Amino acid sequence: MRKREGLLRVWQARITRYFPEHQIYFRTNGNVRFLRISTGAQIVGASIALVLTCSFLTAGATVLFRQEQLESKQAAIALKERELAQLAGHVAAVKSDVSEVAQRIEKRQQFLNQLFLNRLQVSARTAKRQNTDLASAAPAPDETAALNPAALEEMQLYRGLESRQLAFVETATDAADARFRETEAVLRRLGLNSSRLIGQSRAVGGPYVEASFKQGAFAGLGTQFKDLFIAWNRLDLLEKASLSIPSLHPVQRFTYSSGFGVRYDPFNGSAAMHTGVDLTGSHGAPIRATADGVVTRAAYWGAYGKVVEVDHGRGLVTRYGHMSKINVRTGERVKRGQVVGAMGNTGRSTGTHLHYEVRVDGRAVNPKPFLEASADVLEIQKRAIEQARQPVGRG
Repeated sequence: MRKREGLLRVWQARITRYFPEHQIYFRTNGNVRFLRISTGAQIVGASIALVLTCSFLTAGATVLFRQEQLESKQAAIALKERELAQLAGHVAAVKSDVSEVAQRIEKRQQFLNQLFLNRLQVSARTAKRQNTDLASAAPAPDETAALNPAALEEMQLYRGLESRQLAFVETATDAADARFRETEAVLRRLGLNSSRLIGQSRAVGGPYVEASFKQGAFAGLGTQFKDLFIAWNRLDLLEKASLSIPSLHPVQRFTYSSGFGVRYDPFNGSAAMHTGVDLTGSHGAPIRATADGVVTRAAYWGAYGKVVEVDHGRGLVTRYGHMSKINVRTGERVKRGQVVGAMGNTGRSTGTHLHYEVRVDGRAVNPKPFLEASADVLEIQKRAIEQARQPVGRG
């Protein structure tokens, strides 16, 4: 008890020391008065001041905290707005990409359809089936489908279409290569070299600028389309070159009376080189040019009698000798099948017939293979003519 009273006196002494009693004097109208501020009043005032200070500090801290929360929320909202703007831009880009890819695929498909139907002559049923396969291509999965399911699903479909087009392009390339080999085989039977025939095409030139298949309608399938273009252009050059090959029978009805090569000469009885074939027919039968070309000779010429010579280009020349009549002039351009004269018995001849020659680079070759292979050559030339009339669009 005494200890507690002692502690209480100690605290009272400390409080009295910190908060001693104060008297404030002031005079009013000659009267002196004073205001007494006791220790208890000072403690109460200090307590009130402390409570108010703490209240103000707490309120200020609360305001600052809420301000920080508001700024944080505003920053989060701004971030979301930027993300939404980026997402909207991405969606717009996806839609733009879908549209661009769709147009590219459509152009490529038009090219492939033309190539198969017009150039490689695949049946319409095959092309229709190929289009059906393309339309049913299965879309590949895409991790970003959640961004825009409709646009991304369409993009996936187009990716499937491009995959099918790749297989389509490989088929077209193989078909062009196969057609090229078939055409080469026909030319070999005629003793013609395909490389030489292509090499003697019309003069061309210009600086070399490598073709780009990285943009436009062929983007994404550059290597495959490059191979296709090479195969197709090579075939196209060879078939166009074939237009210079004599492919018609110069007379409609005939019999072979003498072949090409060494033979018994009917005039002096010795061995002689016969540079053409003799085709016997009726006097005055029309003789036709066996390929397009330019007349380089149309006159009486020694042992040939009345002769017409036609230059077909690419080193190929035909001669028609012993004619009874000439219907063309030197320098005139003639068409395949055009009548250039009539069968006769002029020059060094023992009877009515046509002496028919085929020359390659100035050298006489056996015309008989050209006459026997005329159907095959005509088929090749028909394709070249049809291609010239209906060129394939290149996208």
